[in-house]
Amino acid sequence: MPLSHPRRRPPATARRAAVVRLAVLLAALTTAAFTWAPGASQPGAPATFDVPVDAFRQAMGYAPTPAPGRPDVLLSPDAECSTPTGGTPFGFDDACREHDLAYDLLRYDRDRGAVVDPWDRWSADTRFGLRMVERCTEQVVVLAPCLATAAVYHAAVGVNSVRQLYGAPADETGVQVAGSSLAMVALAVLLLAPTAAARAFRRMLRLAEVHLTPPPAWSGWSGAAGSLVRWTDLGREGRRLLTRPPVAEGALRVVVGLESARRLDDRVALALAEAERVGAFTRGTVCVATPTGSGWLNPAAVEALELATGGDVATLTVPYAAAPSWLAALAHPGAHRRSSVALLAAVHARWERLPRESRPRLVVLGESLGANGMADALRRLPHVRADVAGGLLVGGVRSASWEPPGRVALVRHDDDPVVSLGLRTVHRLPGAGQAPEGHGHHYGAELGAAWREDLGVLARPPAGCPPGRPSQDGGPVGAPSEALTSGPHSANAGTSSQYPSVATSVNSVTCV
Repeated sequence: MPLSHPRRRPPATARRAAVVRLAVLLAALTTAAFTWAPGASQPGAPATFDVPVDAFRQAMGYAPTPAPGRPDVLLSPDAECSTPTGGTPFGFDDACREHDLAYDLLRYDRDRGAVVDPWDRWSADTRFGLRMVERCTEQVVVLAPCLATAAVYHAAVGVNSVRQLYGAPADETGVQVAGSSLAMVALAVLLLAPTAAARAFRRMLRLAEVHLTPPPAWSGWSGAAGSLVRWTDLGREGRRLLTRPPVAEGALRVVVGLESARRLDDRVALALAEAERVGAFTRGTVCVATPTGSGWLNPAAVEALELATGGDVATLTVPYAAAPSWLAALAHPGAHRRSSVALLAAVHARWERLPRESRPRLVVLGESLGANGMADALRRLPHVRADVAGGLLVGGVRSASWEPPGRVALVRHDDDPVVSLGLRTVHRLPGAGQAPEGHGHHYGAELGAAWREDLGVLARPPAGCPPGRPSQDGGPVGAPSEALTSGPHSANAGTSSQYPSVATSVNSVTCV
């Protein structure tokens, strides 16, 4: 059955759906909070007071009284809402008095040496919100502004409770309130800053270089005429990869943009539909690739594989973010893993449905944070890893101690601070990607040799594999070659003394 492009909802429809979902969520949370809140009484039932009234009156200076017309609700008789006017336009006075009584009960427990349960303060704040909502439902004409005001009041008491760590309410000076409030604001900024910055990067990359010319229709690449992937949805890095000239006739590039679909599952489904459209599974090799956080897929790695296979390859990639890898990891934790698992599992499921004799060779690719995502996918999907014929994990974060996962090779520079990330190397991160090719976090020409070695095109037999033993792709393994250290594989010729000759380690297993 043909798969269609997952269309976005019209903006108005999407907004209405979001409002409905939010309303349902708030209603469910409010109902649950009221159900679980200890001490919540049923309307009409006489209220109970678990503290001796005389002792409470002596300590706090008053005795609680029932609310007018509500014997099930006890109030602090002389309390008022903490607003500049002392009251509210929507009649929240009784809700404020009940809330003040609940807080005075917490103070009473603290003063007599009892342990204050944070749950009790949370339930007091919850009942405060519920009482205000009850009051709003009695005023249908002004329901919206009433609910908005109730939300502000409830948020204010919630913030104050968080500031005081849900302990007994404390009397604070203006300086103390200002200091703790500023600390909370600073913490909120630190927590929200990565998400805000990632969104800014995404907006910037969404239409960056959209003027680039799409690939020709005959190429079979994403973004071309007839493609299921719109050119404007591909993002800057996807468009850059697809506008590079072909290096091997027949090679296919299936690239989906972050804007192509909102949900990861839909982006993966679109990638498979595009792969079916161009005939990706008729190629001799299918490569599942996880990009870096910005969506960048190293052209050197993609083109080296296309050359090594003589163009008989299709590369599929789906982005998980549109920001630098470090920022993507902070703003979207785990997204690189979820994307890698989803795409690799989907491609493998499609691969398994092919006749065994016509299945292509399945390989993987990941670089930087993308290498971590792909490594995690291989670990989580052992049945898939068993069918993966090879691949490259390039410059993975803290990958210095990794062992090769199955037949997949690890490519690392000894002077790459990303692969040995820690307190001793973090100061070398700025500029690591701008180092000369073959140094730092800049991988290029050495990837061609790594692909050839891993796929057995020009490979030496791995340890324990005799010369002539067939490689995973069925071709003969060549005579032993030099190890991939300094020299032509690491592209060190002509570099300055700042970047001395450095080893490029490649660990792989290709014999079967």
